[in-house]
Amino acid sequence: MPLHHKLFVEPNPIPVKWAARELGLVATDTLRLPMTPLTDASRPVIISALKHAGLL
Repeated sequence: MPLHHKLFVEPNPIPVKWAARELGLVATDTLRLPMTPLTDASRPVIISALKHAGLL
């Protein structure tokens, strides 16, 4: 499944901001309420999608 589909594994902008931090594009993935951090279960999904897209 394409990266842009995987970035919606949780409510936007949570996965997008987390991915941007992983890529070094932003310094932090801190979100303001009511958003919460990306869950541990979703992190491997995003990492895999970034690798598949050739970004990691």
